[in-house]
Amino acid sequence: MKEETTITFLASECGEFHEMGECIECTSLKEAFRHYQRFCKRSPQMVPSLEFSLHHADDPLYNEGEYPLASREKGKELLSYVPYYANHPLLQEAVRELEKLEEQQKELEVRIAEEKIAKPRLSENQIRFWLTRLRKLDTRVKSHRETLINTFVNAVYLYDEKVLITFNYKDGTKTITFDEIAAKDAPEGNGSDLGCFAPPKNLNV
Repeated sequence: MKEETTITFLASECGEFHEMGECIECTSLKEAFRHYQRFCKRSPQMVPSLEFSLHHADDPLYNEGEYPLASREKGKELLSYVPYYANHPLLQEAVRELEKLEEQQKELEVRIAEEKIAKPRLSENQIRFWLTRLRKLDTRVKSHRETLINTFVNAVYLYDEKVLITFNYKDGTKTITFDEIAAKDAPEGNGSDLGCFAPPKNLNV
């Protein structure tokens, strides 16, 4: 009885010389693609590859051989060199799945990039450098005091019985309007109240 043709996928850290890096064979293209992406990030200089092999193929010439798997124009060009692969339903299905995986990967990379832009992570050295610059300001100079206030204070609202101060927490923060503060549906617990101060101490210098 003739065995059914199957396909496996190979993610190689070094595309030209598989023995020079990690090489993983998978029955799932999704899993092989995940390893391939990992190799591309870890060892781009080794030019990782994603390949496939057919098992129990109708034509023994194409049985157990390894061949590059790609999508879109590059994939069409590679498969055009071997009509047997280009016309094989398992390969056609694999190419369609690869295109979906690549599209998902691009969308993920875009989301990650947007999050990094929206919420940039600063290193300890960057924070220290930024704070050190402020340390050089002289509070006796009016322009320096204005710089400190403009850097940290977003807005100040004076009530009959209290003063409300809102602070900046990142560059480009928009000014909080009075309507936003007074809105009934404004979230609670986003600040702290200071009911009173202790009386000032008399220091004899």
